[in-house]
Amino acid sequence: MIEAQIRNSAAPFKAMLYLFVFAFVFLVLDTTVWSWVDRNHFRPDFTLVLVVYLGLSLPLAAGGVLAGISGLLTDVVSGGPAGLFMVVYLVIFGLAQLARQKLDPASATYKILLVLALAATAEVLTWGLLFVLGWSLGRLLESGLLVVSQTISVSITALISPALFWLFARVHPVGDAKPEEEG
Repeated sequence: MIEAQIRNSAAPFKAMLYLFVFAFVFLVLDTTVWSWVDRNHFRPDFTLVLVVYLGLSLPLAAGGVLAGISGLLTDVVSGGPAGLFMVVYLVIFGLAQLARQKLDPASATYKILLVLALAATAEVLTWGLLFVLGWSLGRLLESGLLVVSQTISVSITALISPALFWLFARVHPVGDAKPEEEG
């Protein structure tokens, strides 16, 4: 069934490949340039914006695969627990899919607010999973995950999201994929 969804997807392979390249470039930016420029974690999460875009514009199977791969790539270079970002990105992708079915993401303000809410959810989910996996709160704070810096990071991520959505739409227009009907 999932194979048929991917085959019948309105997302052409070329557009999917470009979106995957975006994920890879964002990963390289995050692990090289951003870590040199900003040591206080005041950086936007481009990959999270891509995952929200995937949730709003791609079918469940195709977008879920890209969101999962983006999470796995982030896990590989993050040095954190294996599977952490894959779980976080898949949850955010699912919430974006749900928002797409319930709301109409037409305006830039809506996109900023949606990315703000989902980025905050991703931060809370990441902190919560790290705590459940045995990281002490002191270790979390020592590793630079301060509440102020993460709040600023979430805000910057939300503010840059309309520009990134515009860029992603040049590769894969949002109107190309319709939400799946509930079966």
